[in-house]
Amino acid sequence: MNKLNLIVGLTLLLSISNIKGQLSGGGDLNPDLSAPVEAQEKWMDLRVGLSVHWGPSSLGGEEISWARHSKIKKEVYDNFYKDFNPVKFDANEWVRLMKRWGIKYLSPTAKHHDGFALWFSKFSKYDMKRAKLKVDIMGELAKACKKNDIMLGAYYSNLDWYHPDWSPYQYGGPGPLYKIKKDSPNLDRYFKFMENQCKELINKYDVEFLQFDGEWDATYTHEVGSKFYRTFHKENPNILLSSRIDIGRRSAGKNNHLHMDGLKYAGDFQDRERVVNHGNNVISWLDHPWQAWVTIDKTQWSYNKNPVLLSSDELVLDLVSVVGNNGNYMINLGPRPDGSFEKEQIALMDTLGIWLKKHAKAIYGTRGGPFYPFAQGVSTRKGNNAWLFITDTSIQKLKLSKLSQKLRSAKVFDSGQEVDVTVGKETLLFDLAKVKNEGPVRVIELTFEEKVEMETLEKIAKHSYEEGVERLTNKISYKASSRDFNWNVLENEQYLFADKKVEDFSFHTKKELNPNIIIDLNGEKDVHELIIENRKTCCKERAENLIVWFSNDGKTWEKYWQAKFSKEKWILPITSKHMGASIVGKKIKFIKIGLTGKEKQILHLSNVSIFGK
Repeated sequence: MNKLNLIVGLTLLLSISNIKGQLSGGGDLNPDLSAPVEAQEKWMDLRVGLSVHWGPSSLGGEEISWARHSKIKKEVYDNFYKDFNPVKFDANEWVRLMKRWGIKYLSPTAKHHDGFALWFSKFSKYDMKRAKLKVDIMGELAKACKKNDIMLGAYYSNLDWYHPDWSPYQYGGPGPLYKIKKDSPNLDRYFKFMENQCKELINKYDVEFLQFDGEWDATYTHEVGSKFYRTFHKENPNILLSSRIDIGRRSAGKNNHLHMDGLKYAGDFQDRERVVNHGNNVISWLDHPWQAWVTIDKTQWSYNKNPVLLSSDELVLDLVSVVGNNGNYMINLGPRPDGSFEKEQIALMDTLGIWLKKHAKAIYGTRGGPFYPFAQGVSTRKGNNAWLFITDTSIQKLKLSKLSQKLRSAKVFDSGQEVDVTVGKETLLFDLAKVKNEGPVRVIELTFEEKVEMETLEKIAKHSYEEGVERLTNKISYKASSRDFNWNVLENEQYLFADKKVEDFSFHTKKELNPNIIIDLNGEKDVHELIIENRKTCCKERAENLIVWFSNDGKTWEKYWQAKFSKEKWILPITSKHMGASIVGKKIKFIKIGLTGKEKQILHLSNVSIFGK
C-alpha cells in the first residue's frame, strides 16, 4: 500500500471536517439567524442556473460597468440608456430557451456597479423608466418565470459608481441624473437607498435569492453586511442571500474566490466566481450550499462582439465537476443590446441542454458523493442510486472505497450495459475496459440495496485511490534563505523531510526579510499533495501567513496558496485545470515555501511532505 493512502478524498475530507456549520448563516454578529434549511435544499435541488449580465452598457460592447471611464468615455457610457431599445427582449422566449437548456433558476443583473436598475424603481432616477424602450425587465421576467416554474433571483451590486452618496468615487464617479448634495458622499444615505432597492426586489418581484457583488471597498464593512443580512431576512425569512452580502471573500485575500470564514461572515450560499482571463479554480468540495459562477465567454461577462467561448465539452466537464463537488452551476450569458442571444451561444447551450435532458436524474435533486472527488472524476447521489462521472477517458480500471450500503448493480448510464465490479473487503474495483467513451465523460449508474450515504474518513484512509503515488521528499534537495541552528532543538535538519514529524524538531531561518526554503524535486514531478506541519506546542503563529509557490525553472514563481490563520498542519491537494475541469496533479520542478512582508520574520517549520509521481 502506498504511503499516501489517498489522493483527493482524504485531503478534501480533512478540510471539510473543519468547515461543517460554515457558509450558512448570519455569522458572528447574527449567530441566531439563518435561512431555513428547506429554502437552501430547494435551491440546491435545482443545480443549474443562468446568470445574465445585461443593460444599456451592452450598446458599447465592452464589459459592463468596468468599461465606464476606462474604455468608454463616461459621458458616452452614461447616455447609453437613452438609446437602450431592447425590442427583441421577450421574457417568455428567454424562459423557453432556459427550459430547453435545462436551466432551473435565473439571476439577471438587476443593478450592476454602474448603478442602472433593470426595473421600474421607486428609489432610482437611473432605471428602465428612462430607457428608450420603457419596459420593466424584472417585472416581465418575474411573470414568465412564475408561469414556467423557474426560480427568479437577482444580482445586486453593493457599490454604485453612479450614485453620489457611494464612496469612494471610482470609474467616473457620480452620474448626471442625481443631484450632488453638500454632504455627499453620504454612506448612511446610500445604504438606505440600497436597502430600499433590495426590499423592492424582494417584495415587488418575489425574488427568492439575492446575489450580491462589490463588497471589496473598505467603506463596506462587516457590520454593514451583517445588518443587511438581518434586515433582508426580516423582510422575507425564506430569502437566500449570497456570501458577498458580507466581506468574507474580501477578508480571505485579494482574488480569493474559494475560501472564506463562514463562522464569522454572513451568507446563505457561497458564490465562487471564475474571473475572466484568469481561470482561477472555483471547484472544491463543500457540504453547504455554494455555486460556481462562470461565463460562457472566457473574456467578458456582458455582450462581446468577439467572444472566446467555452466548447461544448468544456461546458459538460465544468458542470459535472461542480455538481460532483456538491455545488450548483450557474453559467452566464451576455445578451445583445436588442435583448436577443447570439446564435452561436444558443447552439452551445443547446448541446448542454441535450446532455442535461439525457442525464437529468443524475444531476437535478442530487448531492455530491457518495464518493468524495477522486483523480479520475466525481459522483452524485440520490436515494438508492449514485452516478460516477468519469472524466479521465483513458482509465481502464477505477478503484473506490467500499460503502456500507450493499451494491446491487453497476450499469453504463446510456446503454444499460452491465459493468463488472470486483467487491473487495475495503474497495470496489470497476472494470471500464468495455465502457465506450461517448463525449467528454463516461457515466456509470450504481444501484444500492438502501439509501446511499457518504463514504467515511476511516474507509477512505484504508486504501489508495491511485497506484504509483509516492513520497517525493525522499528524493529532493533544498536550499534555505538562511539557517539559525540556535533554535534547532535536535540539530538534524533532515528531520524537516522525515516520513513522520519528529516532536520538538524545528527548522528556523534567521529573522530576515522574505525568509524561504526552495525545494528542488530533481526533475519534473506530477505533484498531488503537499503537507506542511509546525510544532504543536509553540510558534504556529510564525507561519500564519505562509505562502507556497511553484516553478518549473527556479526563477519564475507562481503563487499557489497562502495561509490565512495559524494552524498546526496544512494538507494541500494540488490540482490543475484540464478541459475546464479541476484535476488532481500538477507538473512541478521547484516548490518554494516562505513568508513575505515589509518586516523581518522567522520562517518556522517542523515537517514537509510531498506526494506525487
